[in-house]
Amino acid sequence: MILVIAFHLGLALAFGILSALLCPRPLSATVASFVILVLFGPFGGLALMMIAPGLGLPQARILSSRTAYQFSRDPQLHDAADKLFDQICQRRRHPLSGNAVSSFLKTFRSGTLHQQQEAIAAISRSYHPDMRPALSAALASPVPALRVQAAAVYAKLRGTYGTRAKDLLDQAEREDHARPALDANAFLEVAASGFVDNETREKLLFLASKLKEENTPPSVPSASASGPGPSRSMLRAMPRIKRYACGGLG
Repeated sequence: MILVIAFHLGLALAFGILSALLCPRPLSATVASFVILVLFGPFGGLALMMIAPGLGLPQARILSSRTAYQFSRDPQLHDAADKLFDQICQRRRHPLSGNAVSSFLKTFRSGTLHQQQEAIAAISRSYHPDMRPALSAALASPVPALRVQAAAVYAKLRGTYGTRAKDLLDQAEREDHARPALDANAFLEVAASGFVDNETREKLLFLASKLKEENTPPSVPSASASGPGPSRSMLRAMPRIKRYACGGLG
C-alpha cells in the first residue's frame, strides 16, 4: 500500500514538473494541479480536466496581451501600411490619400493577423484623423488579440489628444503677457482628431479661427483707396519760381 502511494506521489510530482516546463503558468496554478492529482487519486486526471482550465485563464489573458504587443521590427516584414507611414514621417508623402485609407480597411478585412497588427502599430505611431474608420474596424475585429491591441491604441490616442486639448485651452486662457505663442494649426489638429467631445471641439475651432485673425497682417491700402491725389489742373495752376543770378528767388 505504501509503495502504491509513493508511486502515485512520484507520478504526480513528475507530471507537475513536466507541466511547469512545457506549459509555463503561475506557481499557484502548478501547485493546485499537483494537489488535485494527489487528492483525487485515479480520478485526478479527470478532475484536473474539469478544474484546471479555470486555473490557467489569467495566464492565458496575459499571454494573449503579450502576443498582441510583440511586433517584429524587422524592416523586411513591414507591410504596405508601415512603408506608407515611414514616408509620411519623412515628409515624402502627404497624409493621407483616399487609397491609403482604403488600404487600411482592406488590411483589417482580409489581411493576415501579422499585417493587421503592423497596421495598428502604424496607426499608433502616426495617427491621422482619416484613419479613424480603420481603427473602428480593428475595434470590431473578430480576433480577440487584435481587439485588445486596437483598444489599447484607442485609449492611448484618446488620452494623448485629451491632454493636448486641455493644455491648449489652458494656454489660451492665460493673460497676453504670460501666454506662449500659439499655433492655430495645433488647435485644428486636435479638434479634427475625433478623440475630443463636441464642446471641446467647438472651443478649439473658435480659438483657431481667432488666432488666424490675430496673426493675419492688415492689408495695405491701395493708392486709389488712400484718397484722391492732387489733380493735374492744380499742378498747372502753381506759379513758376524764378531764380536770379544773385541767388535770390522771385
